[in-house]
Amino acid sequence: MASADDCSFEDALLTRFHECLALERDAERAEVDALHESLPAKELERRGLALHKLRILSTETALFGRASITLQLSGARPLPATKLSPGAMVSLRPSAAAASAASTCTITAVRATSVTVTFEELPEEEQLAEPLTLSLLYNDVTYRRLDAALSALRTGKMPPASAPLCRALLADDDAAATILARGVPLAACEPLPETQLLNKGLNEGQRLAVQFALDTARPVALIHGPPGTGKTTAVVELIRQAVARGERVLASAASNIAVDNMAERLLAGGGGKPIRIVRVGHPARLLPSVLGASLDARLAVSEGAAIVRDVKDDLSKARNQLRCLGKSARGALKAEVSTLRRELAERQKRSVKELLEASQVVLCTNTGAADRALSCLPPEHAFDLVVIDEAAQALEVSCWVALLRGRRAVLAGDHQQLPPVVKSEAADKKGFGVTLFERLLRSPHGRGLGVMLTAQYRMHAAVCTWASDELYGGRLVADSSVAEHRLCDLEHVETNDETETPLMFIDTA
Repeated sequence: MASADDCSFEDALLTRFHECLALERDAERAEVDALHESLPAKELERRGLALHKLRILSTETALFGRASITLQLSGARPLPATKLSPGAMVSLRPSAAAASAASTCTITAVRATSVTVTFEELPEEEQLAEPLTLSLLYNDVTYRRLDAALSALRTGKMPPASAPLCRALLADDDAAATILARGVPLAACEPLPETQLLNKGLNEGQRLAVQFALDTARPVALIHGPPGTGKTTAVVELIRQAVARGERVLASAASNIAVDNMAERLLAGGGGKPIRIVRVGHPARLLPSVLGASLDARLAVSEGAAIVRDVKDDLSKARNQLRCLGKSARGALKAEVSTLRRELAERQKRSVKELLEASQVVLCTNTGAADRALSCLPPEHAFDLVVIDEAAQALEVSCWVALLRGRRAVLAGDHQQLPPVVKSEAADKKGFGVTLFERLLRSPHGRGLGVMLTAQYRMHAAVCTWASDELYGGRLVADSSVAEHRLCDLEHVETNDETETPLMFIDTA
């Protein structure tokens, strides 16, 4: 993928990412393993890292033919306080069996009296002998996705449509600067006209950021949004404007809550025609307000849903029968289960592909861009625009998972706020915590890539001035609507020296 001129920088960067990813993976694995090796079973449960004496309540068929099992304590007693949550990778084994006999699965729901886990395939009956123990595992799914993205970059095995963007973002030479500087320069860019706004509440700075980022000649644009400046408001307007002119958008962020924030605003409307969106991700991890836009919900009402339900029912019945049979009688039924699962997976893959291709906006986490659902799209498929919100809180390697699916990109964030969490001290020292947003903004050609939003609507002028002078070069300004707001102005708040003072420094030395 790299030319002779930029090979050194690109190879060094990707090699460093690969090394840091291994260090981070090892640090997380060591953290989980140390707990399981040093603590007895009861203490693991007390700390919320395991659940014991579970029994099977029901089995069902999940998306792509996976098998789901719902577990509960005998008597449907409430589960103890636990740190096990949807998305966590866990092991399930008979309580009397060794840890090596465990089957790996993923938690998909935790309720007051039950927990549901999903397997790629239902374990053998002896592996489900009750009572059962559920234990937290080190989760390497994210690391496998990140490693796959790095491998695609290193080998050049990526969608042809995303290759120019990737080359520009990985190169560190004059050629990259020329590519990244394409489009109307910021100094010559005019704010999006108010008559074209879908959200009439945008200020001039937000309108400028949207217009700058909409320039299709520009492969990447940065929207720098300090606290309270309406960064996500500008991002949502950008997405709506891109869709209005026929572009298909992949919108992502590092966390589910940030993705759902975008989804909520897109679903709320705000001008223009309703947008066809799909939120990819397990429903258990999504906010209730966006569940109707989830992939599962969309599939349930899609064309062919009735046939898929019939096949799922047949598969669930066959799996339940399989659990009741002895080993000698399982052969024919296991073959039927395999056939039904393949049929279900193929039907659902076709439905997912059609649904995603018909969607104007697909939303997911950064690493969720490698979800099995998005893999149903053809290998050559590329979104016109990838928008990554909260990009300054995302590891650079996670951004690449999403960027590999697009022709151009917009990153929005604020590198002066909290950085991504890095568990490995060695990886942190190697710069693993430096985000793509910060790397680009601080690069020699970074000044021409970004727009900074400067009007903030959250802080009193005194607080804003301090933050502005310390972090934002004196450019951040408090809007008149909040410039004089104090705590004592709120109802039911007592007026005293502390509530009247907008900014107070406390010496903790």
